[in-house]
Amino acid sequence: MKNTSTFILALIFTFFMQHSHAKELIVVFGDYDSKPYTFFTNQTLSGGIIKDIMDEIGVELNIKIKYVNIPSKRVSNFLLDGKVHIRLITNPKWFKNHKQFHWSTALFQDKDKIVIRVEDSVFIKTIRDLKEKRLGTIRGYKYQILKDNNIIRDDVRTLESNFKRLDRAIIDALIHSDILIDYYIKRNQAHTQYIILEETASSHSIHAMYSKNNLPISYKEIDAAFIKLKENGTIQKILDRYK
Repeated sequence: MKNTSTFILALIFTFFMQHSHAKELIVVFGDYDSKPYTFFTNQTLSGGIIKDIMDEIGVELNIKIKYVNIPSKRVSNFLLDGKVHIRLITNPKWFKNHKQFHWSTALFQDKDKIVIRVEDSVFIKTIRDLKEKRLGTIRGYKYQILKDNNIIRDDVRTLESNFKRLDRAIIDALIHSDILIDYYIKRNQAHTQYIILEETASSHSIHAMYSKNNLPISYKEIDAAFIKLKENGTIQKILDRYK
């Protein structure tokens, strides 16, 4: 009887030990993370920059990475409550309550660039040439150049919509992230159709934000892992895959 009790206790102890080590880091994503940041298969994250980087973080920290699709309006509250742990492509300047989260080191730089049709390159060479012209923008985004230049803002929800409107000359130019622009042009083999102005409209650093509640490991460990992937060139190699 004693041996049986000891065996049962050992099984219970083993069960709890196994589950106590089954930690997972929950990463949030959504349709607000455009290609090539995310690729979906049946609403499941199947690839892209976010998955590539976080999979490397999982290897570095020896922890399972779980990806959950959360609407943008719920992300902050889910992070504050510790229901999810990390959002990757973001910046503390975009949040009024940024002090309520942990922030990684700057992982890379993202630049807002201007795209025009090749046939318009005679008339549009710099941002100043966009004066009184219609610029394709993304609803909800803020653009510094609109404050300093007399440019007409014209909103849509996606970069793809702006490229289609540019093709039809509904807008004179579009503005968006260089990473997303490069991928769109590459995917559509449209290098001869468009010109990206050399001038940068704005530049900002990209960080990971993570919850201050319910993290399965120390935020300092996560910090160290991001720093290592940046310094050893892993993050840049991932970005280069999509250019």
